[in-house]
Amino acid sequence: MAGLGSLALFALRRKEREYLWFSLAMLFSAVSSWIDFNYALRPWNLYVRDVSAEALPPPLTLPLLAFYYSLFNPGATRS
Repeated sequence: MAGLGSLALFALRRKEREYLWFSLAMLFSAVSSWIDFNYALRPWNLYVRDVSAEALPPPLTLPLLAFYYSLFNPGATRS
């Protein structure tokens, strides 16, 4: 919900990139949580589970870094 809400805010205010990065981070986090939850309910192939567990942290970390950079960037002007 947070990812979709911040994506909608980004659509309304395109100059504020924080909403884009936050929405991507939240959407990747939701996918990661869904995979963990689904793996707990039903057995997966161990190789597929390990590849998905190793592939998701970098896409989750990069939008968070971009979000913090754009949020705390002292050179950014706010209107």
